[in-house]
Amino acid sequence: MWKDLFHFTNREQRGILVLTALLISMIAAYYALPYLMQPKENVYPEEKEKIKKFTKLLNNREQQIQKRQQTTGNNNETPNYQELYDSLDLFRFNPNTITKNEWKKLGLNTEQIQNIANYLNSGGTFAKPDDLKKIYTLSDAQFQYLKPYIDIPKTKDTKQSHTSPPKKERSPDTLFHFDPNTLSKSQWKKLGIQDKIIETIHNYIKNGGRFYEPSDLKKIYGLDTSYYKKLKPYISIKKDTNREKKPKSPKIVELNTASQKKLINIYGIGDYYAKQIIEYRKVLGGYYTKRQLKEVDNFREKTYNQIKNKVKASQKGFEKININKQTVDELVKHPYINYYQAEQIKKLQEKHGKITEIDILKEKHIFSREKYNKIKYYIVVNK
Repeated sequence: MWKDLFHFTNREQRGILVLTALLISMIAAYYALPYLMQPKENVYPEEKEKIKKFTKLLNNREQQIQKRQQTTGNNNETPNYQELYDSLDLFRFNPNTITKNEWKKLGLNTEQIQNIANYLNSGGTFAKPDDLKKIYTLSDAQFQYLKPYIDIPKTKDTKQSHTSPPKKERSPDTLFHFDPNTLSKSQWKKLGIQDKIIETIHNYIKNGGRFYEPSDLKKIYGLDTSYYKKLKPYISIKKDTNREKKPKSPKIVELNTASQKKLINIYGIGDYYAKQIIEYRKVLGGYYTKRQLKEVDNFREKTYNQIKNKVKASQKGFEKININKQTVDELVKHPYINYYQAEQIKKLQEKHGKITEIDILKEKHIFSREKYNKIKYYIVVNK
């Protein structure tokens, strides 16, 4: 019986052989086809070399990026610039002439300093503070901390060669013994000091600053260290200017009436901060307390602590707004009033008529106690 099942005629046997051969051919073709279908390489030797160089360039670029990420701390970590810059003693500087060591004192790393040096060596220059943003490794956060301290002299030709530093001081007529606390401007000139540095010294003394020992003169920004060494043997400070003597109290500046120039004269406030203080004063309507300086854009806690005893706010020249006459759009222009609060004020007027007491804004919970204690200085109901 089993033999009958596996018995094939000659014709059937030939058919099985043909099918088996076809099946083997198909399997062989399946595995061989990818090798047979490979396109013929038509790349000339010159093109091969170019491709090789380009691949090498890409690999090198990738390695540079990885190295930069390691040095700048970009491995999923954002540097804490606020902590860094609160710990530094920042100073005014000219990015065209500052030294590498001074850049380090301003919080820059080695790669950033080298990029700045390369930029200057290639003929670049910083004509205005925003030009420092050209340095691509310098983050925007770092720039915002440094911007108030950038001091670029306004000259007709701001482009200077980095390889030949600008002349720091004139040649002195003759050196003589002097007390830096009492020296006149004309006498400073005879010592070869530049007009701008003389003005800085004059402002420093005018605002209550004193030189107690010769090395204190090095505090003056822009005075070349090598030139200070020449002057040092001639510095003779009188005994009555020693630390035992109580220094002259500096004049207190009124924030609500001070001009930009008067604010700049305060040690620690540069042109940038002076503009920001006045701009925020206009938006507010005036300062009711000097603590509001902390609300000024990018105003550092360290700077506030440095100047807080040199300024005051006595509500002089305050500009107040009548909430009964202002529209919603006009009210929200004040930094202490948001859109919701402005709408609630108008709804309160529609429901109860003209507002006669500002305390109702607190009673109706339109403002929290904290916000009310701020906004009450700027609003009136019967103006």
